[in-house]
Amino acid sequence: MIRILALGALWVCFVGPIQAVEPVKAGEADPVINEEMLLISAFDDIRENRMDNALSLLRQLTIKNPKFKLAHLIYADLLLAKTQALRVFGHLTSSSEEIEGMLEEARKRWTYHVVKPSTDLIPDQISSLDESVRHAVLVDLTTSRFYVFENQSGVPILVKDYYTSMGKQGARKYKRGDQRTPVGVYHITEYLPEKVLADRYGVGAFPINYPNYWDRRLGKTGGGIWLHGTSFATYSRPPKASDGCVTLSNENFKEVQPLLDIKKTPVVITSHPVNWISKEAWKARQDGMTALVEQWRLDWESMDPDRYLSHYSKDFNGSGKDYNGWVAHKRRVDARKKYIRVGLSDLYLTTYPGDEALMLQVRFKQDYKSDNFSSRSQKQQYWRLEEDGVWRIISEG
Repeated sequence: MIRILALGALWVCFVGPIQAVEPVKAGEADPVINEEMLLISAFDDIRENRMDNALSLLRQLTIKNPKFKLAHLIYADLLLAKTQALRVFGHLTSSSEEIEGMLEEARKRWTYHVVKPSTDLIPDQISSLDESVRHAVLVDLTTSRFYVFENQSGVPILVKDYYTSMGKQGARKYKRGDQRTPVGVYHITEYLPEKVLADRYGVGAFPINYPNYWDRRLGKTGGGIWLHGTSFATYSRPPKASDGCVTLSNENFKEVQPLLDIKKTPVVITSHPVNWISKEAWKARQDGMTALVEQWRLDWESMDPDRYLSHYSKDFNGSGKDYNGWVAHKRRVDARKKYIRVGLSDLYLTTYPGDEALMLQVRFKQDYKSDNFSSRSQKQQYWRLEEDGVWRIISEG
């Protein structure tokens, strides 16, 4: 009994405290209860020294999913603790890379449930969604979590979340081969089915458009960043295990696959803690960001170049021009016009994650008309909050 009690203390020491979860009783594992729910309940049993129930749950879990290496590891530790005192997890060696990876997976899965967001909260990184966008994805690399939001009348509502893995060297990819996962706002470029993939990609893959426009402006290189499954030999991978891709278990990937749309589903990847806010605060934030773009549109229509150009940063670079080139171009072109009308639709705004100053990415369809020219185009802007507290456009194209 002393050894078993010591294991509970050792577990808390290695993994950290957790709020109590609703326990799953041994022998009552329902088919709808997934692997993570069983694992978390077993962890809570260990914390509370309910070792017999933890053993039973872990045995059920290893039978339910024989490929879940972490479940096997903890199950073996509990059995071993009945015969000898444990000083490390994995009972083989604390320096084993594989053991350390599984222990980190345990930490990520467990501690996530301390800060698990309420479904009535919204991350401020996700914007209102156009009716053509069914879902949005947020990958939080700090908690190894993959969130899926459903578009409900323009409001992103959290409907699913999964444990996920990232690059072996962490976040903020900068160059080819650095084994880091990029941070930014992306979209899916295509779907690759299992039959065309190597085993390590699992049941499918969604390549994303890294490097995007902003990445290239920052000089970032590389490619081949995908959202994909896991090798068929295992259920899940440690938090840092890929060459830069975002990975899910094959079971989770199959759940996500029908929800994601090529070139429509936004994929936001962040390496900073997610700021979850109320729906009311989120709507107020959206209104404020939308007002920025609307004022830019009105000032463009005003034919007053000073009002229009006040929205552009001195660091502006876009459409092949720096700030001075852009100012000269707009003054010259607009001086020849009698009127300008600008219509915006399918507006999408999101806080752009990264280590740079606070930025917004803005995308929309633009209908432009003047007395001598008209066009319809897809436009993308990056707005930056500058030192004087004013949002200005730093790039546009």
